[in-house]
Amino acid sequence: MTLSRNGATASLALLLALAAPSLPAQSISCGDAVLATNLGTAQGATDEALIAGLSLGFPFTFPDGTVTSTIDVTSNGRITLPGSLTSSDFTPDRGTFLSEPSALAPLWVDLDYVTGDVFFNATPTEAVITWQDAVVFGGTNPLTFQAILRSDSSFSFIYDSRIGAEIEGAFLDSVIGATPGNAATDPGDTDFDLFVNGPGDSGTEPSVYEFFLAGGDGFDLTGFALDFEPNGNGGYTVSSDCARGAATSTSCTLQNDAFRFTPDGTGGYDVAEIPPFFESNIGPDLGLTDEDESDQAMPFSFVMPGGALINTIRVTSNGRLLDPASGSLARFFVDPTFGFQDGPAICAGWVDLDATNRGSVHFDGNATRALVTWQDIPEFDEDNSITFQARLFPDGSFDLSFVSFPLLFDAVIGTFGGSGTISSETDLSNAPSSAGSPDLFEFIDMVAGDTSDIAIPLRTFEVSPPQIGGTYDLMVDGIPPTALTAGILVGFANLNVDLGPLLPLDRPSCILATNGTLNVPLTILTGGASSVASINVPNRPALAGIEFHAQGYVIDPTQNPLALGLANGLTGRVGL
Repeated sequence: MTLSRNGATASLALLLALAAPSLPAQSISCGDAVLATNLGTAQGATDEALIAGLSLGFPFTFPDGTVTSTIDVTSNGRITLPGSLTSSDFTPDRGTFLSEPSALAPLWVDLDYVTGDVFFNATPTEAVITWQDAVVFGGTNPLTFQAILRSDSSFSFIYDSRIGAEIEGAFLDSVIGATPGNAATDPGDTDFDLFVNGPGDSGTEPSVYEFFLAGGDGFDLTGFALDFEPNGNGGYTVSSDCARGAATSTSCTLQNDAFRFTPDGTGGYDVAEIPPFFESNIGPDLGLTDEDESDQAMPFSFVMPGGALINTIRVTSNGRLLDPASGSLARFFVDPTFGFQDGPAICAGWVDLDATNRGSVHFDGNATRALVTWQDIPEFDEDNSITFQARLFPDGSFDLSFVSFPLLFDAVIGTFGGSGTISSETDLSNAPSSAGSPDLFEFIDMVAGDTSDIAIPLRTFEVSPPQIGGTYDLMVDGIPPTALTAGILVGFANLNVDLGPLLPLDRPSCILATNGTLNVPLTILTGGASSVASINVPNRPALAGIEFHAQGYVIDPTQNPLALGLANGLTGRVGL
């Protein structure tokens, strides 16, 4: 990916200086700034080492309620009750984490020690465990993280600025959090990086953790400090005052895609691009979760790819529409050949989606069309938000419209007859035809570095956190090549104004997320793509804790009558 870089030093300095007198400064500490310098004694850590019998010097209560003044520490980033483990497991797994004895996991990942070590230091009120200059298995560059245990049974996890790139580069799973273990109930993942905007509370649930899947959307706690305090109900209050940004609103870029598939009379389809749509009368929530399905009565008979005539359609949570006669096939997507013999299928957006905790699938039908909506659903173990619709008609034609399709993994869009030899993929944007074949699809291979030209969202996200005396990098991705101007608006008010009513298309939302006191222009590269603004944050401790709101934008007459495309909003907080 080619990036351009822009400076806005003087403007941001003035903006923050104006804000400082009116906004309360907080005690913000993040990343390298909070790593304790008195590390104590090196423990001689080696690969898969278990360091046993470290004396805290004070009683500490583990998540299962056990009070101890002695702990065991593994070289792979876990803290456990004495004698509860016999080795240092190098294969992080959420099931193992919950089933084994109670543990804290500052960062459970496969670590090696060449020049680094595990250090331990204790005072009468707190103990510091440091995994200093460890190397992720398969990596070459060191990283450091710490755990601080206190006599009030609170604890903190702290991560340096090198950690995310190394974990992602090594392509390994990892776990962070706390659990009572012993076959504890799984409460599901907690997205810890959201707590920059306020604490989260696990209530009566003592297990609170985040699982980072290898090859997922990335380890997003780089430069973070997480604080866990017992909440008095058996769980924890989790907070962080780190310099950080968190997405607050979804993109409303309108240059999305929609396609009509029309039967050609030979068993194949003709595909044409049509104006994108989003019908707001989406019908009831089907209540689908991960790898789930629901059969829905069609308001008319419909001919599936391959010629099967159906009166009921099977809606899957992963974006496929199937003939119920094919059986239970709510499987997630792997590759184009996986499941192509599952029977007739319309892949409205066959993606590994998980609607368990967020998003929904809907069905609505009348005499003229049947509508299926996958709304605001993340990919499995990710934080993105995907929305698309399928509209089926009595003549066997159907439309697919992609409102938001910010893929992180692979996907397939199109049709399969369900038997025979699969044909090669095609670019749906090229108005393809498949005379005589019901197989007509596009494979978006994101894992292999492919890029999707379907519903490319305009996105704002951080490259580096906003720390005093540092450089705050913000990226806007998905800038269309037709944009006349692009930039990032920065202000101190989250306006949360919906511009949707001003636009002709029926959209879920189009949120203006900032009052835009500062406009940071971006250089538009040939062909659009991405651009970065590098903003120097003044070296003034009084700015710590100031919260701001940023949002990328483009001016582009092809977008809509307002000639405006807005990216997602981002809430940031200045840290030390």
